[in-house]
Amino acid sequence: MWMMRNVAWVALLGLRVTAAIAATDGLDPRFGVDGVVLLGTTPVSAHTLATSHGIAVQPDGKFLIATSTGGYTVEPNPQPTQVAAVVRLNADGSWDESFGDHGIYAFPGSATVSAYGGEARSIALTSDGSIIAAGETYTQSSGGEEVHSCALLFRISASGVLDPTFGTDGSLCFDFAPEPPGVTYYYNNPSIAVGVDDFLYLTTPLTNLGYGAVARFAPDGALDASYGSGGIARGADDMQFAALVLDADQRRSKHLTEECGDNCQPRSAERNPHRDRAIPSTPSVDQSWWRDGPASRTRSARPRQVVRSRQ
Repeated sequence: MWMMRNVAWVALLGLRVTAAIAATDGLDPRFGVDGVVLLGTTPVSAHTLATSHGIAVQPDGKFLIATSTGGYTVEPNPQPTQVAAVVRLNADGSWDESFGDHGIYAFPGSATVSAYGGEARSIALTSDGSIIAAGETYTQSSGGEEVHSCALLFRISASGVLDPTFGTDGSLCFDFAPEPPGVTYYYNNPSIAVGVDDFLYLTTPLTNLGYGAVARFAPDGALDASYGSGGIARGADDMQFAALVLDADQRRSKHLTEECGDNCQPRSAERNPHRDRAIPSTPSVDQSWWRDGPASRTRSARPRQVVRSRQ
């Protein structure tokens, strides 16, 4: 899977169409080349980006993108693999070479976290400008075709340096429940959000619990045992949570969910119709939100294009 390199597209769409924008089919020509930036090759010859996933926009207009790039496994005889990465672009789409290594931060992994590589899939900003990335880690046997059920989390500074005060030396891999033996996972898609006082909220389709759940962490990466039951708020049975967005009041979170029957473990990238579900900070479904909790919504699998709207 990781050897199949895909070119990611970032497009800036203007809301107020001018003559120049109309000439480029609605794309803003001030961004990249005629409104488009291709992310494949990078300013660093050793790094070519694979599929990009999550995106965040800083207050100064710069873009942060969760992705993966070429790296090596952490073992006595390192082997080529893909490693989780974060890149930053300036507001005009050019590479911000003041960030990380000429615009790229590649997470090296460790003997205990992401030893065989992985991908960053979701990204969020804390109040001081630090960057929290969430993603997946590959298993030893897979070479990128199979992943662990734990969600990779790491924090880097606004300049693109790993923050050793977070988790263990800057990272952690969190499982809602132990990974069952003999189960194969082909992808993991955790979603991260930052709440009041920089507390972190995490969800993933792979909870190993048989139901969707949300975990809350303190800013240093420690699980917040005061939240829900031992740090985890549960949702309804037979539901997966695929995306997380905090409400403005920070008291509940909405999740893109899907019914998954007796076994809440995705086996492929094919997705079924999803629903939104709201969950308060206590471990129960908010039945007051949209009739009995969920609202219908559909989502296409693995988007390849990201669009930003101008004010």
